[in-house]
Amino acid sequence: MESVTTSRNGAAGMFLGAQAIVVDCIASRNIAQGIVLSDDAIVYRCSAGMVRTARDWVRCRRFPVYEGVGIMVGDNGTVQGCSANFNSFNNIQVSSGSLVARCTANQSEGAGINLGEESVALENVCRQNSTGIRAVGNGSRIEGNSVVANTDGIRIHSPLVNNLVIKNSAMGNSTNYSIPAPTLLAGRATTV
Repeated sequence: MESVTTSRNGAAGMFLGAQAIVVDCIASRNIAQGIVLSDDAIVYRCSAGMVRTARDWVRCRRFPVYEGVGIMVGDNGTVQGCSANFNSFNNIQVSSGSLVARCTANQSEGAGINLGEESVALENVCRQNSTGIRAVGNGSRIEGNSVVANTDGIRIHSPLVNNLVIKNSAMGNSTNYSIPAPTLLAGRATTV
């Protein structure tokens, strides 16, 4: 799907299955979610914002679909060069084995970026969220991101998991890093 705009829908703005590719699309002011894709999907240069709804969830296929999410992708997905802002739950949410790279995810009541296990968050900007970047599970890499003015900058949300958090800039957050051992925290660019 390319160059499509959806707005003010009663459910998701875009809801596509496995191996979908969404490029240069806009989803705004939808009721449940902005852009939702199943496994092995790609979202590139898209914008999803102002999804406002309750934080209830429903089941959809193999991963939970939370209401109020801007961009959501299932297992082994890629979200790159996107902007997801002002959503009522998470701005960007990916399941296991996924990549979120060079995106902006600002002003969410949930996480700017929510990573499933064994996923990567690379060079993103997350501002004024409840949590800038949250990793749930084992084996994720969080590298080169800027997390500013969030309640929690970077949060590993599960005890006793192995994740790598490296070369991030975290400042002006209530808590810059909330990371349990044995996660490796290395090369913090800024911890003000």
